[in-house]
Amino acid sequence: MRAGTPADPVLLYRWSPASGTARVSRQQLLRIRTAAFERRVLWSSASASASSSLKQQLYHPTTRWARFAIWGAGRDGRNFLSELSDESQRRVVAMIDVDPKKCGKTYANHRCVPPCVVPVVHFTEFADWWRKTNGGGGGSGSGGGSSSGG
Repeated sequence: MRAGTPADPVLLYRWSPASGTARVSRQQLLRIRTAAFERRVLWSSASASASSSLKQQLYHPTTRWARFAIWGAGRDGRNFLSELSDESQRRVVAMIDVDPKKCGKTYANHRCVPPCVVPVVHFTEFADWWRKTNGGGGGSGSGGGSSSGG
């Protein structure tokens, strides 16, 4: 599995019988993947000046991903949301799912204070929901994106 570009991968994972990754827990792989997502997608050093500190360069928020949705409100989507930093969790506008039993509800992550409460929206209704939530405005140009929860 590969994400990103060949020259600059976000995630590169290859399993083989002799691989030590079989002994790495699912939770640890999630932590690595979530950290890579935050570092590479949500945070960018592109607009930081050369005189900025390394920390300022690494954690400068991009406007393109100021808000985003997570695809999937099941175990992997909820775990992905829980692993995000508090600041990144505040950027999540919704969880998108195909299961009508999950949609129309909210997911509350009580690991952060105050709890992060995110609506679960059916994928066929997300575009309309987004327009209503943002005052009839546009689509992804207003800072929306989507990330797979796994």
